[in-house]
Order: sequence, then structure tokens, then C-alpha cells
Amino acid sequence: MYDHHSRRIGKKVWDNREGTGNPADDHKFVFDGWNLIAILNYQSSIGQSFMWGSDLSETMQGAGGVGGLLAMNDAVDGRILFATTAMGMWWRWCRRITGA
Repeated sequence: MYDHHSRRIGKKVWDNREGTGNPADDHKFVFDGWNLIAILNYQSSIGQSFMWGSDLSETMQGAGGVGGLLAMNDAVDGRILFATTAMGMWWRWCRRITGA
């Protein structure tokens, strides 16, 4: 499913060819402008959330968010941090290390 800005706002996946019954996966995508800020599950609980900083235009969304993704927090796996090059390409990512 897409909205009038062509952003993906939903995804449903069935485990049968007919696409009948309840979907096996049902996700909703939440945006702030062009930046994806959350993916919700079928219960509207946050599965993943995203943290954004300045993009290549040195504003929050002047370049559509390109190069501005700082981190993703996964409800199961924890936080993943991203680093980008000056051209906005993902360069590295790392999982948050917890010390005990």
C-alpha cells in the first residue's frame, strides 16, 4: 500500500497463494515527511524505530533524508548505529554493545 506521495505505508504477506485469511505479516510504515520513523506490527506496536539527523543538504529533509539515518532500534535485536560517507552511502553499521 502506498500513499499519495508514493511512500510505502503498509505491507501484508500471506502464507498461501490465494492471499486469503489473515496475513502472516502485516506492517504499517510511519513517516515524518520523507523520513521513515517507525515500522509497526499488526497490533500497532513498534517493531523498529529510526533516528534521523541532518541529511546531505545539512538540513533535516532538504535532500529527502539521504545520508541522515543515524540509528535504527529493533524491538528484538536492539539498536544498530549507522555511519555514512560524504556522498550519503552507508559506510558502516554496528550493534550497540551492552556491558554487564
